[in-house]
Amino acid sequence: MQVLITGANGYLGSVLKKNLKRYKIISNDINIYKDTLNFKKSFTNIHNKTLNKLYAIVHLAGVSTNYDPPDKIYKKLAHRVNTYDTYNLALKAKKCGVKKFIFASSASVYGNYHGKVAYENSVTKPTTSYAISKKKAEDMILNLSDSNFKVIIFRMVTLYGYSPRMRFDVLINNLASNYINDGEIILNSNGKLIRPQLHVLDTIQFYQQALDNNAI
Repeated sequence: MQVLITGANGYLGSVLKKNLKRYKIISNDINIYKDTLNFKKSFTNIHNKTLNKLYAIVHLAGVSTNYDPPDKIYKKLAHRVNTYDTYNLALKAKKCGVKKFIFASSASVYGNYHGKVAYENSVTKPTTSYAISKKKAEDMILNLSDSNFKVIIFRMVTLYGYSPRMRFDVLINNLASNYINDGEIILNSNGKLIRPQLHVLDTIQFYQQALDNNAI
């Protein structure tokens, strides 16, 4: 069975496409981290003839506003790509007979719990454009879910660990690289923010289970 991964060349996608078992993986990515962007490979341009052959879609692609805290640059783009383009992809997938749509949302939809622990059923209070766009996408694509089109949402936490498309801006990778390069760990915050961390290889089991388990 064929599984399409959007954002397949990113930090998580690079790991998933090499480690998911029992499926033929089709990669989709505009290669934003390479010298030449290929917008023709945007997930918005995926043809129905491709969707018709798929068992599932793992939708990782999106626009992050984490590097734009004032929301001056990416706000409109985040809402378009993360919400409406994501919904349109899910809608097309459903019409084409795709069985599962696995969406990488974000734990940031819970907002700031001021030192308290947020649980899966906690009230969501997104504050950034990225978090708001992800929560809206969740609500919209969940409305498409039925017995023939299963929508599965993972509210992703901060990842760490080695990937072929390595990132050193995420917390633990950043701290480790500081120690390796400079012999000291530099914490660029007050150290009071509580954020869950998950090794990138550990995510494989969740996506694998979501694909394999017909009860999900």
